[in-house]
Amino acid sequence: MGFQLLEGEKAEVTHPAEDTFAVYTEVLIDAPPEKVWAVLTDFARLSEWSNNLVGLEGDFREGGQITVTFKVGPLTQHINHEVKFFEDGRSFGWSDPLFAGLSDRHIYQVHVAEDGKTRFVQTDQVKGSHGHIGYHIGHQLAVGTMQAYVEFNRRLKARVASM
Repeated sequence: MGFQLLEGEKAEVTHPAEDTFAVYTEVLIDAPPEKVWAVLTDFARLSEWSNNLVGLEGDFREGGQITVTFKVGPLTQHINHEVKFFEDGRSFGWSDPLFAGLSDRHIYQVHVAEDGKTRFVQTDQVKGSHGHIGYHIGHQLAVGTMQAYVEFNRRLKARVASM
């Protein structure tokens, strides 16, 4: 995997279909879901603690058009998405084309856990990885995505703890 998971973390990449890779990450956060959601959706302050998802602007509701700002190494990318999954206080996400015939389905979820804690989950499905080369591109993309999500989850947990 290239990195160690910490206590309360889970991360995996699976290959549920020939053209699909699924990414699952979670972290247990010692705070109520309302606090985690408030930090997660304070988009004006994302860049203060997140090193990859650094901004989100637009109509933040199901069907709304948003522009998400990602930082990947030295590059900053602004990507337009339609919010396809939204439950206020619980989850949001999108499903859009990426490149080279690939698409992704990225969802952020906040779940109630035991003892007033929160289970924060990020999932992604990368589809369209056909053939031998497509398999390797899809797999590399999924593994890199998983590692970025684990890092994001850790930073979210630390930010919530500091508030």
